[in-house]
Amino acid sequence: MNGKREYEMTKKLAAFFLILVLTLSLGSGAAFATGDILGEGDITPGILEEGDIVPGIIEDGTVTEGPGISDPVAPEDPEIPEETEPPVSEDPDPMIPSGDRPEPEHIDDKWIRIGLQYGASAVSSCTVSADSDLWIGSYTTTYGLVHEECLQNTSVTAVVSNGYIRLQGNQVSMSVERTSFYIMPTDLTQLITINGKKYRGGVLLQMYNGQINVINCLSVHDYLYGVIHNELSQSHPLEALKAQAVAARSFAAMEMGKHSALGFDLCASTDCQMYRGYSSEYPKTCQAVDETEGLVIKYAGKTVSAYYHASSGGHTVNAADVWTKNLGYIVGKEDPYSPNNSWTITMPMSTIQSKLEAAGHYVGTLQSVSISARGAGDCVTAMDFVGTSGRVTIKKTSVRTLLGGTSIRSQLFTISGETSGTPAPAPVPEQPAFNWRTDLPIAGLHVLANAETQLFGSTTIEVPTVKIPEPEIVPEVNTSVVTGSSVTFTGSGNGHGVGMSQLGAVEMAKQGYTFEDILKFYYTGVTVEYAY
Repeated sequence: MNGKREYEMTKKLAAFFLILVLTLSLGSGAAFATGDILGEGDITPGILEEGDIVPGIIEDGTVTEGPGISDPVAPEDPEIPEETEPPVSEDPDPMIPSGDRPEPEHIDDKWIRIGLQYGASAVSSCTVSADSDLWIGSYTTTYGLVHEECLQNTSVTAVVSNGYIRLQGNQVSMSVERTSFYIMPTDLTQLITINGKKYRGGVLLQMYNGQINVINCLSVHDYLYGVIHNELSQSHPLEALKAQAVAARSFAAMEMGKHSALGFDLCASTDCQMYRGYSSEYPKTCQAVDETEGLVIKYAGKTVSAYYHASSGGHTVNAADVWTKNLGYIVGKEDPYSPNNSWTITMPMSTIQSKLEAAGHYVGTLQSVSISARGAGDCVTAMDFVGTSGRVTIKKTSVRTLLGGTSIRSQLFTISGETSGTPAPAPVPEQPAFNWRTDLPIAGLHVLANAETQLFGSTTIEVPTVKIPEPEIVPEVNTSVVTGSSVTFTGSGNGHGVGMSQLGAVEMAKQGYTFEDILKFYYTGVTVEYAY
């Protein structure tokens, strides 16, 4: 952590303890109000997909408009009078009491909740320790983190007890069972150890379906320290790492609240961004975060979800070729910087049939596979699967989801195998223009005019020359239908192809481009600005 941030944290802690002394001296029995861990921000959840080789992005590619930030699982603290509750957005920093808390300078100062273990990976116990004293407290939907007890140089273990969480430890005097606890070092420059792994910030423990969800609470800045190397190796040039840092920060800002139904903002896996805490921090990746502190990507004045992938294979794609709608700042384009990353895989027709059935598509015995539509850069946007009892068309990123993202590494591919030789539908021929005669007799001709039928008394009528619009020519997509016992997929690139190619960014950095050059190449019409 750099000197400026340590100085700011020292000021925060000094203010915190000053208010604590004043509160105790006035005999207040209630813990003072602390703020919502997220604070207020212009946050709109979005979408992401898998990058495969370089981790980072949604596997199934399902398009969702996330629910936004909502109340976590834990109930409100009943001891805090309702009439004293301030708006959540007015109290964003959990470490300084309301009234003395400055607004965050930028996105890096906001707090974010990262799900470490939840759902199927939730635990029945969790041991937490730190090199400094520990604050033990609760989490409320209105006040965020509330300090209640300070433990000196010790560790605590949280266990499931009768459907609640109970803390155990030599110095723990809080015997009450609750649905949530938070534990945080009193000195935030120190690390916290959660089940043997070190992290910055603190931990929020929440009951969920009979188990404990383990959630790391920390600033966005410190979160990025634990992300960058997992998305783009620290061995790459600094400018590429800085581009990755800005993209990851923009993504975090826009996706914050994606998993709010589970009580946290982002997970630590490729469903969001790969995060592994302190163990994945390196001097160069931390430098990339520090030197881009507060910077995000904006389009039309608003922060965007900066999607990225491992390698474009020579051409990025439109967002609508992968998901359901276009995004103005993501336009498919030729990418001379990204390596080809060629790949080939052969799948038996029976395996493809099994994958179809596992996804709920029953077409009988699979007889043929074909590509029926392509998008920018010839990326596959639809495939037809025909069987003895039915036919199904799979579109866009669902093709990779169906067949497997690690097998079909991108949407840039062709297929081959034994074929029926069936050609693609022939283009519709161009129709000639019609030139109407103007000397036709019109005796008895009735013409609809002004909603009335009138009989013209003249013998001829002038009719202007009319040219029928040219029909749209449908380009040839696939010259054959694979009907044999297997299908060979041959492609290039790795990942969904939307936005920044990470390996393309590396090559641009090697050629002397700055991180801003890189971002403005891969994201169309954007600016790189501070997010206040």
